[in-house]
Formats: sequence, structure tokens, C-alpha cells
Amino acid sequence: MIFYSIVISAAGLGAVTTSHFLLHKEEGWNPELCNNILFFTLIGSQLLHVLNMNARGTTIFKSEITRNKYVWYSILVCVAILIGCYEITPVSQALSLFPLTIFDWTIIITFSFAGLIINQLAKVFNIINNEP
Repeated sequence: MIFYSIVISAAGLGAVTTSHFLLHKEEGWNPELCNNILFFTLIGSQLLHVLNMNARGTTIFKSEITRNKYVWYSILVCVAILIGCYEITPVSQALSLFPLTIFDWTIIITFSFAGLIINQLAKVFNIINNEP
């Protein structure tokens, strides 16, 4: 669990750094944008973390977690709530959400999945235990 916490923290910081230095370097430092990229990357990483809970001897593709339809329903509901919070103007204003481009969302999604992929690779190479 500690390993995954470190990985998602690094993923969030990586998303902010990538966004700042690749997409928005001419704009200068924008704390609202960086805060929102970090916020959404951490949410995405946490939503995907449930897929790391496979039992010893199973893979992410053939585990009791990925076969559980309620896990997928809950992920979809959480994503719908997240989109609603971003798209519904009064809610996004209350949360002080900054408008993000499609490239920002690509970075967020990529780094959210990066945490899952790194954790799965760490299990395959026995860097961490494969226990839920």
C-alpha cells in the first residue's frame, strides 16, 4: 500500500510537471491549472487502484475484481460524478475548477493509468507482494 501511495504521488507530480513544461511552458506558472491536474490525476489513480486488489496468482485481466460487475458500475458512477462536478457550472465554480484542454485530460488519464501499470509491473517482478 505504501508503494502504491508513492507511485500515485509521483504520477500526480509527473502529470503536473509534464503539463507545465510541455503544454503550458509559454504561459508561466498557473497554480490553479496545476492544482486541478494534480487533483484529477489523484482521483483517477485512486479509482483505478481497485484493480490492484487481485489475489495472489491472478493477473489483472483474470481476477475476481475485474469479473465483478459492481466494481465496474461503481467506477462508472464515480467517473460520472467527476464529469458532473466538472461540467455543472455552479459545482465547478464552488470547487474552483480550472478549465482543462483535451491535452490536459490526456495527461491526466495517462498518468492515472501509469500508477496502475507500475504497480502491476512491480507485482510481476516481485518488487512488492501480490497480496491484496
